[in-house]
Amino acid sequence: MVSVNALASQIIRNYDTNRDGVIQLRGNKPETERLQRDFMPGQQYDTITLTRFNQDKLFAKADANNDGQVTRDELLGVIKLFDTNNDGELKNSGPFWNRKGEEKNYQKAYGEQGEIIDQHLIHHPPQPPLPHYPTHPNYPGSHPGHPHYPRAIGGSVGVMIA
Repeated sequence: MVSVNALASQIIRNYDTNRDGVIQLRGNKPETERLQRDFMPGQQYDTITLTRFNQDKLFAKADANNDGQVTRDELLGVIKLFDTNNDGELKNSGPFWNRKGEEKNYQKAYGEQGEIIDQHLIHHPPQPPLPHYPTHPNYPGSHPGHPHYPRAIGGSVGVMIA
């Protein structure tokens, strides 16, 4: 569930780069897309992803007067079309379990579209084995001649006090 006003504010905050309260669709610096960089750490490598997002369908629909600008009120006008019960919120589910809700219908029609434009993997160097740790020749990074002691899977002991 999301508030209609909060959704409009979030869109303005994400796309209005010059912070004038209006999304410029034309001109020398159109504000029709945004870039997002994500960093995901991993054990063998880290991943850096650059994604381009846009809401072209929403902006085209909201700019009904075709002035090349989308105001918060114009955004609200389009988003409110999906608020079928006029409670100011877009719900996730419909009145029955098998019907899509207001928010799902909005996302399907005018949801933000993302496209990965760049991705880098940063590989970690191999780590040497810990000193004095038993290893096995069939395991990666182990040294032959050292015995292998399997790790304990786990267990518990219960004590009942009467």
